[in-house]
This record gives sequence, structure tokens and C-alpha cells, in this order.
Amino acid sequence: MQIALRTDIGKVRKSNQDSVFKTCKENEYLCVAVADGMGGYCGGDVASSLALEVLADCFGKAVNRGVNSSDILTDAFKNANSQIRNKAMSDEKYAGMGTTLTAAIIKDGILTIGHVGDSRAYAVKDNTIKQLTNDHSVVAELVRIGRISPEEAKTHPQKNMITRAVGSDIDVDVDIISQKYNGETIILTTDGLTNYITDRQLCEAVSNNTDDFEKAVDIIMEEVNATEANDNASIIVCTY
Repeated sequence: MQIALRTDIGKVRKSNQDSVFKTCKENEYLCVAVADGMGGYCGGDVASSLALEVLADCFGKAVNRGVNSSDILTDAFKNANSQIRNKAMSDEKYAGMGTTLTAAIIKDGILTIGHVGDSRAYAVKDNTIKQLTNDHSVVAELVRIGRISPEEAKTHPQKNMITRAVGSDIDVDVDIISQKYNGETIILTTDGLTNYITDRQLCEAVSNNTDDFEKAVDIIMEEVNATEANDNASIIVCTY
């Protein structure tokens, strides 16, 4: 098992609305997550951190009771949605807040991912990278239906508009992905990272440092900060 994680405020923002989370037990399980909050000066911070607090609580209560990972994540996302929404409705300074949330559990030879928003999960193996999640965003949908190209999406004026968030609506539609885990390196990122470097750069940094994920994360963050990045950026790189 190897895990490296980092969250960076970046060069422009005055606060970091990203949050990251990990919990693991050797030979039993690994759970990691990233969240990218939205909603005012402090609302995004609150939404992303609250989402991960709820995830940690749900996972901790369920992991040793035989609950399968898909149900753990579904329950965690639904509970986080309710708690964030209730907090936003009870205090006007948090009105409209919400967060992306992408979480991965590796347990009993199965990789399970829960996903809402445009933070991403990738798998890297044999110098090849595969995006496991689909972005819930305006431009991603335009690319999927052929209205714009992936290149056009990078500079589209609506590229930061997401179509799903935890805490935005009464209920939340969660993507759950479950597949056999074959030793791949799993990467979770927020869009403040993937908007500025390529999948190829992610793959190379990880593939060239399989014995030192901290070094891989250092390289990735240096590459992000060498661009015109104007957002918080977060990443988790792990293998089990």
C-alpha cells in the first residue's frame, strides 16, 4: 500500500475550497476522496470539508459490518447531500453552497468509486492512463453529444459549470463504478489540477515514480504551478 496526497491553494485564490481524505488498514481496505467546494467566500470550504467528514463517519461505521462498498458510498453521498443542504438553508452565509465529491474504496479485491461533479478518478497501469469517471459538467456533455471537441472544451466559457453537486438539490444522483482491482495506481484529482495539465503528464509522473508517490505528486504540482493556474488544486495517488 502506498498513498500520497496534496492540496494546494494555488497562486491566486485567497482560500482553499478543496478537501482531501484518506483512511486505510493494511490488508483490509483503503478509502480516499477529494472534494471541491463552491458557494461564496467560506461556503465552499465548509461544503467540501463537511462532505468528507460525513464520508469518514459513514465509512467508519459500516466498513466492519459487512456492508458492501457501493452501499457505503451511496449512503455517504446521500447523507452528505442532506447535511450540506440543511446547513446552507439554516445559515444565509452558506446559501447555495455545494461540492464535488469523488471517492474510491479498495476492499476485497474490488475497486468502487462514487462520483458527483467534475473531480476525477483515473487508473494508471503499464504506462497507460484511463479516466474512470465522467465529468458532470456543461462542457463534458457538449463533448459527449458532439457539439464541441475536447480541445474546444479546454477554453469554453462554461468550462467551470457543473451539472451535479453534493448539496445543491433535495436528492443527489451518484455515479457508482465497481470493478475488479488489479493493482492499478488510482489517482483522484480536482479540476484545478486537470484543467491545467494533461492526462499524459499525470501518467508519466506516476509511471516514472512507482516507488515514490510523494515525488510523483511533487512533480505534478510543480507542473501545475508552472502554468497560468488560477484555482486550488488537489490530488491523491495511491495503490493497494
